[in-house]
Amino acid sequence: MPLKQIVLSNGLMATVDAEDFDWLNEYTWHALRALNTWYAMRIVGKSRRYMHRDILNSEAEVDHEDGNGLHNWRSNLRRATHQQNSFNQKKRRGGSSRYKGVSWCAQMNCWRARLMHCGSEKRLGYFASEILAARAYDAAALKHFGPFARLNFPISAATIVK
Repeated sequence: MPLKQIVLSNGLMATVDAEDFDWLNEYTWHALRALNTWYAMRIVGKSRRYMHRDILNSEAEVDHEDGNGLHNWRSNLRRATHQQNSFNQKKRRGGSSRYKGVSWCAQMNCWRARLMHCGSEKRLGYFASEILAARAYDAAALKHFGPFARLNFPISAATIVK
């Protein structure tokens, strides 16, 4: 399906399905940065209304599968719980590793992998290389987070063995 772009403030653009373009473009949209992600939003009365929620007609949380808050085509949006939405967060800035769920453990002189699930830390082990630790995180994230897992090494659905 063809995609179209809607102009936001700050010179940014939101991308939507062509079928949604006309009704969405009737509103004035603004770019809003929340942490490291930009979103398209509009003002309704004294509150904010997000484009992705308008598209899915949802008051509940909506997750952008690719993690880009300006990619608002329907196949990239999915209803999610707050917890599921958090599973798909990008790696936070800083830290000792370039990979999500991985950090350097000076005490053990190696890399460690861990993730948070249901409010508790899951320790995944210690590894000789940063990449091995990142792959361990990915395997655990797939197990615990399913389709909402944000992987260090994304794989296509066709390569997942069931």
